[in-house]
Amino acid sequence: MTDIGEWADLFPLTVTVQGFVGRDSYGTPSYGSPNSYAARIVYKLRDIRRPDGQVVTSRSSVWLATSDSFGVDDLVTLPDGSTPLILDIGGPTDETGLIHHVKIWMA
Repeated sequence: MTDIGEWADLFPLTVTVQGFVGRDSYGTPSYGSPNSYAARIVYKLRDIRRPDGQVVTSRSSVWLATSDSFGVDDLVTLPDGSTPLILDIGGPTDETGLIHHVKIWMA
């Protein structure tokens, strides 16, 4: 896990992420065990260009106090119980070039 240090007070919430495992023969997704992360939710509109070229609008992003890897098919559960669609994932780096925290933009 990333050492958030002085940034810890910016991650007051807890968000759960379950990694995407696969789909059954009906197309229903399955997910791995839930992992909890200290988080911050930012409500700001942002246009995201999907890999297929389609532009969609993100309504919010969640910052996770970790450098773990995530995928757009993973399942994020916010503190209110909602599970928004993941549109994009990024990771700002620190002064050493390592991922400081993960940002997930959601529909």
